[in-house]
Amino acid sequence: MLISFLKHLAKSKIRPEIDPPIQSIEAVRQDTGLYLHIPFCKHICSFCPYHKFLYDENMIRAYSAAVFQEFSLYPVRNYSSLYIGGGTPTVHPGMLSEWVRFFRPYIQNEIGVELHPLDATEEITRRLEKEGVQYISLGIQSMQEEALSLFGRNHSARDNHSALKRVMDASFQLVDVDLVFDCVSFASEVVLKDFEAVAAYAPHQISIYPMMRFSFSPYRTRNQPGREFETFLKIDALASQTGYERDTLWTYRRTGVVGRYSSVTRPFFRGIGISASSFNGNGFYVNTFDFDRYISNTKNGRLPVSKHYRLSDRENALFYLFWALYRNELDLSLWLAYFPKTCRQNSMFFRYLRLLGYLEPVKTGVWGLTRRGRKTFHRLEEWLTYTMIDPIWSDKES
Repeated sequence: MLISFLKHLAKSKIRPEIDPPIQSIEAVRQDTGLYLHIPFCKHICSFCPYHKFLYDENMIRAYSAAVFQEFSLYPVRNYSSLYIGGGTPTVHPGMLSEWVRFFRPYIQNEIGVELHPLDATEEITRRLEKEGVQYISLGIQSMQEEALSLFGRNHSARDNHSALKRVMDASFQLVDVDLVFDCVSFASEVVLKDFEAVAAYAPHQISIYPMMRFSFSPYRTRNQPGREFETFLKIDALASQTGYERDTLWTYRRTGVVGRYSSVTRPFFRGIGISASSFNGNGFYVNTFDFDRYISNTKNGRLPVSKHYRLSDRENALFYLFWALYRNELDLSLWLAYFPKTCRQNSMFFRYLRLLGYLEPVKTGVWGLTRRGRKTFHRLEEWLTYTMIDPIWSDKES
């Protein structure tokens, strides 16, 4: 019933404005995070849906200058965090240092960087530590050669073991390890073996995602959300045996660890770079996917926004609610305060979710998902990915 309601709401009302004449995107919330997208890779993986190009020295230099220019188009302010993703942010270590140094004065808390296993060298990990990067997300995806082959990765399970050891021997404040599993191609035992192998290194966080089959990917079969959810229940049991606990919808945190690697699954965020998105509580914005257009817009002092979703007060509140529940930390009083115009509707919807058995208290004033709620939100997350995100990412010309 809940999913049917949200599907109807999204299909009937949420339509983007194309090429909006936006002068600025106000970031009014104190807890706004900053995300920087680096769309360059030396190898293109078939499973990865994020916007990217094959590495080119001239392109990345032009892009770096454009990133600084885009940032200058926004009013000066501080951000709660900086996460640099891609693509492969470590594809050019020297420029990565430049990006971190440029943005660091505006960042109040952590700086996080995605790290490719083949880039987890002693030289690069030392560079990241020296530049003050506290959080690392190591994208190993799997410890099984067959799975790595399916995902189109260019590294081996042995490389993953070496990378894990190296980052855990470093002094990063938080290490996240990314895993991907595919119930269509492999039994659940594959990802369980992956989790156990990774947990042996005791990273602070393990993120596990079902492989999505975007319309522009080479995979034509559909996800099996029922089997995926059952797999997560098995991971829950294994996690408790290995010193981990479910943190968010698709992540696990080592018991006693404080902190979370979280790039855009945040209350509010500003995206910088090609294809980056922003949410400020008053709408959702998406930057252009076209490289030349991104360079031209920023060079001429224009924001590179290509799509603007003018969300109503209620839709903004629901957008915030979805990601708060994904994080398993809905602060009810904060949510109601952020969206006062729909406070009564929000309160009623909250009570409705409780009646459905989707919510349970996590701590005083903070609510998370029950097992029943996680099952529904797992399906909802995949529906949102295919219905809203896929069309955005498929439109490469805008």
